[in-house]
Amino acid sequence: MTGGRTRISILSDCVEAIIASIYLDQGYDSAKKFIIYNFQEVIDKADSNEIVLDYKTKLQETIQRFGEYNIEYNLSGFEGPPHRRKFFTEVVVPPLVKGMGEGYSKKEAEQNAAKEALENLGEKNE
Repeated sequence: MTGGRTRISILSDCVEAIIASIYLDQGYDSAKKFIIYNFQEVIDKADSNEIVLDYKTKLQETIQRFGEYNIEYNLSGFEGPPHRRKFFTEVVVPPLVKGMGEGYSKKEAEQNAAKEALENLGEKNE
């Protein structure tokens, strides 16, 4: 009901627990085989530097190619109870809003806004 099944942090904790269970039950080689079988594409992209983990940095680098611009992240609103607040953020390259994002932390909302801005600018994101 609170969106937990879509939170990256919870999903990554679940995957980590599965891998740990395989390791504890069947050993290192089985855990390694599981990881390679299920994540080979991600591993290959990471090796070739095709995965963007920090969209804010990537956006800054992309925008700077066009000149000196200030990027602003503005909190446009929030909803929900204090213990489960959802934040909404806009990324602005004055005077234009380039992307909007939401998340269960301000940081997550900013990263999602930067990701959308990169998509709007035609940048490939993985």
